[in-house]
Amino acid sequence: MKKLLFLILIFLSSRAFSQTDYYQYDPNTGASTKVGYSRPSNEGVTFSPYVETNPVNAMVAVGMYKQQQYNNNSRNIRSVINDISGLLSSINKYDPDFVTQATNNINDYISQINKLDWTDENNYQSIMNNLASYKTYVENSEQTIMDNYYKNKHQ
Repeated sequence: MKKLLFLILIFLSSRAFSQTDYYQYDPNTGASTKVGYSRPSNEGVTFSPYVETNPVNAMVAVGMYKQQQYNNNSRNIRSVINDISGLLSSINKYDPDFVTQATNNINDYISQINKLDWTDENNYQSIMNNLASYKTYVENSEQTIMDNYYKNKHQ
């Protein structure tokens, strides 16, 4: 079996380096005549210059740094979302419609930001700014909702 494989490889490699003869048909004589040949395919072969690969240790260090950055940013984003959830749960008994609408809005936003790269500083700052403004909106709404609730209850 090894000999057969070896012979096949020899045959294939010899075919790759063989020359090809070109013939032209002559209609007057009805015969083909040799008009030339191709160069063997092993001539003119050039190889690309060696390109050094990235060092594995540096790639591991970058990966670990990115993972740490993702974990920190993820923790901060979750913290703000938990704060907003706590505010919404405290408002729920006063205005359940507002809480439902706010919960739907925050869930839509979360589904959008889940597609982003949280290790990108621009994405992270944008997410944190949007969540902070949304948290401020809910905090301001909480006071207004509670004031209206107690005002309407005592009338």
